[in-house]
Parts: sequence; structure tokens; C-alpha cells
Amino acid sequence: MENGAIFGWALLWILTGGILGGSITPRIYARKDLDISQASLGGAVIGAALHLFGLIPLWIWTPKLRTIVIGAGGAVVVGILAGSLLWPTRTICVWPMVGSWRRS
Repeated sequence: MENGAIFGWALLWILTGGILGGSITPRIYARKDLDISQASLGGAVIGAALHLFGLIPLWIWTPKLRTIVIGAGGAVVVGILAGSLLWPTRTICVWPMVGSWRRS
């Protein structure tokens, strides 16, 4: 069940980052008197992809949110989910197999 744990942590990362970004980013953009039409979506996608590593620079510099930024964030989210689902449950390593051929 290693995949379930990895997927659970990835899902927790995506949900908490998305909630933080989607709720706080429009308020910061409104306080700086910027366009808030894409702020909620952009903050949620960037938060889901990069969590605070992407949200804090977004909140400090508040760039204009373009479609390319939102699309790239969405691609990272899909990559995180796909990577957590496709992560191998056992690593290919020789050390655990040493002695497995011996009978007890």
C-alpha cells in the first residue's frame, strides 16, 4: 500500500495548496488594486502545483496572471498525480534480494 500513502500525501499537498491559493490570492490582488478575475483560479492552480514555494513569490510580486502560467500550473498538478499513482511500490535494488535464493 505504498502507492496509497504516496497518493494520499500528494492529494493532501494539492488540496491544501489549492485552498490556500484560491482563498488568499484574490484578497492580495484586490488589496494591491489589481485585476482579480483570474486571481482565484491562478492562485488555486499555482498553490496546488507548488504550494507555498509558488504562492509566496506570487503574493510578493503579484504578476499579471496569464493563461500560460495557469496552464503550466495545471500540467504540474497532473504530473504530481500521475507520478504518485505510477510510483513503483518496490525499488529495483539488489540488496534486498541477497540471500533470497537460499533456503532456510
